[in-house]
Amino acid sequence: MPDVEAFPHKVWARQLDATATSATSGMYGHVDPLGWWSLRGAIASHLAIWRHLPCSASHIVITSGLGEALGLFAAIALRGGDNVFVEDPGHHVLRSTLRQLGMRVTVSRVDQEGFDITRAVRNGADAKAAVVTPSRHFPLGMTLPLSRRLSLLSWASTSDSYILEDDFDGEFRYQGTPLPAMMSLDSTGCVIYVGSFSKVMFPGLRLGYMVLPPDLVASARGYIEASGTRAALVSQPAMARFIESGGFATHLRKMRRLYAARQACLCTALTEHASDLFHVYPEQACMHITACFTAALQEKLSDDRAAQLASARGIDVKALSTYFDQDADLQGLILGYAAFKEDTIRQSVRTLVAVLRNAIS
Repeated sequence: MPDVEAFPHKVWARQLDATATSATSGMYGHVDPLGWWSLRGAIASHLAIWRHLPCSASHIVITSGLGEALGLFAAIALRGGDNVFVEDPGHHVLRSTLRQLGMRVTVSRVDQEGFDITRAVRNGADAKAAVVTPSRHFPLGMTLPLSRRLSLLSWASTSDSYILEDDFDGEFRYQGTPLPAMMSLDSTGCVIYVGSFSKVMFPGLRLGYMVLPPDLVASARGYIEASGTRAALVSQPAMARFIESGGFATHLRKMRRLYAARQACLCTALTEHASDLFHVYPEQACMHITACFTAALQEKLSDDRAAQLASARGIDVKALSTYFDQDADLQGLILGYAAFKEDTIRQSVRTLVAVLRNAIS
């Protein structure tokens, strides 16, 4: 969850006002099914700078979020009953959505480096797609190394399959130089890139986008025209103005500094109060940290029970085990920090640790 209070509401309001006062007949008539053209151009410029991903505005589709992106992906790149690789652990909504769309889902357990296509193929050699989070695995946080990316791209090319790259928070990184988007390495047109504005601005925006390989653009246009499914127009021109004016980049830089400080605060508090309870890997996180249970804590308490106890004290954390499709071999808690001030973070850690120690004493 981003810090909605830190969002530049007045700047955004000005973009909405400017859109309303300068509205042309184009906004009230037939709009390109792929989305507002100036926004698609602004996204292309943004991706070239922030994700080292050169792309054409003509290959970009505006969506209302991941659910719509998955529906479009299934419609233009897959057939009913196709097998799709997904990461385990991973977002359960993604798995359930693919299954509702009629796909077979083969989950593949990630290791310390993330998704391994070699391991995945052993359990599903007929897969026609893989859905991955290479920039930052959700929820564990590791970045897929270049060697794994190249292996995945090779598999997709040789097996005539697609890769859906979910880059849900690729703009945020606090240590080191981020790897470019995996799509930037794709020379065969097998990667479909998915990004989100809602996750870095505010959830209610419901605005995202996809970058398609050239040979899928016509199919996407035809599907959207036939289905009538498309993102709401009202915020698209405003978002284009926000990017073109530099406001979006300014906001990202501000939030990157703010979130880095809050992450450091959380890690320090966990180290001071709970080093015997959790293993924490701060360099791999964005707007949350996955605090894995130590063996000693895992022997005495399940993460599901820990989350319940924390909730009873007003602390909203998620059990890591709930993100596994198969039996969880890791226990831990997903600790969001982006929306909280540092004093609140420190107090919440003290409360959480007291709850856990009381439960295992």
